[in-house]
Amino acid sequence: MFKKCAALLAVLTLLLTVGCSFGGNGNKSVSSEYKKLIADYESSVSQTGRYYNALTETEKAAYASVLKACLDFEPKAKVPSLTSKELDNVTTAVSYDNPDIFFLSTSWMYTKDIYGSVIEIPYLFTKSEIEAMRQVLESE
Repeated sequence: MFKKCAALLAVLTLLLTVGCSFGGNGNKSVSSEYKKLIADYESSVSQTGRYYNALTETEKAAYASVLKACLDFEPKAKVPSLTSKELDNVTTAVSYDNPDIFFLSTSWMYTKDIYGSVIEIPYLFTKSEIEAMRQVLESE
């Protein structure tokens, strides 16, 4: 258990000390489904994250979808079509704005097909392990 807590602290420290750059094609328009996802996310938080605020509308839609999937412990998140730079922006922003989501790997899988685009969420631990770690953190 000590090793898991130490690893968690190391990840949190890394997330707080490393910066990232953003940019992308802000000219893409997102569907009404994604606009609703953005609106739902923004209305559910008292303040949006620093990295979220630097994203394009398309990236914000992907961010909201990925964050919701992470919080619900879903294996995948449906997202708008993204370039590889946009994907990097989104995954970095989700990780940096949400240090409480410490259980994600830095290796993300992104697939596009005729049905849309999907990001596979890279969990490092099972849901029960994550819940146990959260309890330990809260009790400390």
